[in-house]
Amino acid sequence: MSVSTGTAHAMALSIDGRVFGWGSNDKHQLGFPEKNLKCFNPTEFKGSQFAMVFCAFNASAGITKSKRLFLWGDNEKGQLGMDPQFGAQIKNPTMVYSNQNLKVKDVSLGKHHTLFVTHD
Repeated sequence: MSVSTGTAHAMALSIDGRVFGWGSNDKHQLGFPEKNLKCFNPTEFKGSQFAMVFCAFNASAGITKSKRLFLWGDNEKGQLGMDPQFGAQIKNPTMVYSNQNLKVKDVSLGKHHTLFVTHD
């Protein structure tokens, strides 16, 4: 069970592994398809397999049970590890470095950067 907050959004992981988000989604930081959706009540984030969730500023991250890192939200400066030409906003959780088979232990999101630690 955990809770994390960003500038105007929050996400929580329940004991049974369900993820909930609420607040602003103007940069897709909640991962819901409706861009300007404002969730005033915790809304379940369907289909996730996250063991941990993180929020910061206008982006979010999740680490799955298999230790894969997914990022979504504001990518205007490439802070999610993807070329901003790919998208200034990442609308759905997107696995990063999928071709390198990295097992991620922890992640920290800043306003214009993301850092993560692997198990290796």
